[in-house]
Amino acid sequence: MIRISPEILAAAKPIKETRYSSTWELFNLPFRRLKIEVSKNPWRVADLNYTEYQAEFKGVKHVIEIASNSTIDSIKPLMNGLEIMVSGKAGTLGAMNLTIPKSAVDGMILTMIDDKPLKAEMGASEERYWIYMTYTHSQKTIKILWERPEIAVDAAERRIRVGEEVEVSGRVMVMERPLEGAKVEILLDKVAVKSLTTGADGSFRTTLKLEEEKTYEINARYRFLDREFCGEPVEVSAYTPLYQKPWFIMMIIIVVVLIAAALIIWRTRRTLSRI
Repeated sequence: MIRISPEILAAAKPIKETRYSSTWELFNLPFRRLKIEVSKNPWRVADLNYTEYQAEFKGVKHVIEIASNSTIDSIKPLMNGLEIMVSGKAGTLGAMNLTIPKSAVDGMILTMIDDKPLKAEMGASEERYWIYMTYTHSQKTIKILWERPEIAVDAAERRIRVGEEVEVSGRVMVMERPLEGAKVEILLDKVAVKSLTTGADGSFRTTLKLEEEKTYEINARYRFLDREFCGEPVEVSAYTPLYQKPWFIMMIIIVVVLIAAALIIWRTRRTLSRI
């Protein structure tokens, strides 16, 4: 690291600036006054390679920024992502950060290394997604893929009594693979009422108590960063048995009262007729 005094930098402006670097052109540097220091890298990676790769998805061109300490051997666009070949000194730590325009991504983002899932940190700004991942160096094939998850929702029964519980189950799949550990919200008439986590097979299961007599719409929602995905809703009707309906009970009471009144009148008339 070469330290240059602020006075020297203040007299010049960078001739090129990118997200990760600034290029300066300085003249008449006082070399005897420049200080050279060696400092430990807290991120444990070095030799930053920065690339702005232009890829076309669905007829639209997008610029994807790639920063890595690995040697980037090749970049290949896929129908739904990128394939990046990297290499580095065997056994050392490799790191990569990608910045992808949101308009290029249709679905949720998955990261793979040599066709196996790779855990990555992800985030979103107003216009872009960023992805940060680490791996052990050797020759690797990294894939950044995006796909809309498929959410299946089902109810054990489509008609139950008011106050009873219905079992709701489903599964979240992406690229024909189960999505494990996904946070799923159960929606009742489009309002989130429960939060679940999918199992190893991408499945989830819970029960809902339906308190009113009506037809309910039940669905599941999965959120990825600032996007959300829902399944096809199912309808479940909650009904009150006839003998429990207030008007039916009132009718029974009225009938009983009328019968009782009729009996009283009949007995009264019978008694009066004997006098």
